[in-house]
Amino acid sequence: NLETNSQKLPVLVYIHGGSLMTGSSWSENYDGESLTKKGIIVVTIAYRVGVFGYYAHEDLAAESPNHTTGNYGLLDQIKALEWINQNIGYFGGDADNITIAGESAGSSSVNALCASPLSKGLFRRAIGESSSLVVPVPPHTFRSQADAFKMGHNIMQEFKAKSIEDLRKVPAKKLIKTRYSNNAMTIDPYAMPEYPWEIYKAGKNHEEALLNGFNLDEGRAFTTLSSINLKNYKKLVEESPYVTDAEGIYQLMPVKNNKDAKRLYTDVFSVVCFTYPHYSWTQVVSAQNRPVYEYCFLKENPSVSTMHSGEIIYAYGNLDKNTKKIYTDEDYALSETMMNYWVNFAKFGDPNGNPKSPDYGKLLPYWEKATEKSGEQKLLQLGTEIKMTTDPFTPFYEYLNFDIAK
Repeated sequence: NLETNSQKLPVLVYIHGGSLMTGSSWSENYDGESLTKKGIIVVTIAYRVGVFGYYAHEDLAAESPNHTTGNYGLLDQIKALEWINQNIGYFGGDADNITIAGESAGSSSVNALCASPLSKGLFRRAIGESSSLVVPVPPHTFRSQADAFKMGHNIMQEFKAKSIEDLRKVPAKKLIKTRYSNNAMTIDPYAMPEYPWEIYKAGKNHEEALLNGFNLDEGRAFTTLSSINLKNYKKLVEESPYVTDAEGIYQLMPVKNNKDAKRLYTDVFSVVCFTYPHYSWTQVVSAQNRPVYEYCFLKENPSVSTMHSGEIIYAYGNLDKNTKKIYTDEDYALSETMMNYWVNFAKFGDPNGNPKSPDYGKLLPYWEKATEKSGEQKLLQLGTEIKMTTDPFTPFYEYLNFDIAK
């Protein structure tokens, strides 16, 4: 029994992560079967990554009728959305009710799709998990055109190519082993005419409603193997171009030993790369009077836990696919709730359900819009307890400046 006005099903299009360098359109963590059982269609898409997805060069821009280069993976995603719009009806889907979703670089891609002039009208809503480009200079997955072209020239030199034609003669198996990481989109006049921040500030972004958020310990996935201690943690913190007042940050978390030092730096990493960009995304879209729902995932568990990507298996209902049987009834209850939020958002643009239903707001812990409490930006805590709370990283934000990296 569909709760929508249409006989056709809402559609969620998932864009995988992987730093724009790796990843797949299929994974047990974001298999869409469990969500489809709740009355939506899930489509997962592939796109070019690495040197084939994000290589940039002036000669490629010159030979393109649209003068585009460096965003081939993004163009793949747009082409996939075009195909879905044209064909999803044959699969029972509603082309007028499409939500795009992604995690990590997939979330950065969602941001880019919300900003690109080419994707206007191809979807209605957006879900972004653990990555945002909505700051003046994003800390990852986006770069200036000058930086993109510089890497393009470096790769040509690496393979001793004197022209684009020479580079095309390099076997793909060899080219993919380049020592340079093509892991960022860039500005080009066709797919991304400005930084996403400028497009959002001008109100040219496309999402009618937004669900976005981060995990409590995002940075630990990136700092676990790093040697961070009392001797070097201050140097590492102060090397960040986004930290404008390191002394203020040190006052937030007194450091007495190596464990404390690593904890502090990991939190700074989380704040710079993930939590503040999501805070900013929420702020900007809320100011446009569009509905925004932000979360913080903090459910500890024996797997990825609250680190980067830890929420995916819960939100997409795939705990059963973990053969180690490590999850408890508490985990399954949280997963069920998160799935319902995600599905409701895809159906109605509201994680709480159908606003026209008499049961609205009664079947799940109520998720307030970011603008519902004046003077406060609240988010939903997704853990053993599900409740509205404040962003735990807010005290860090006054010591950052994302303009300073320009």
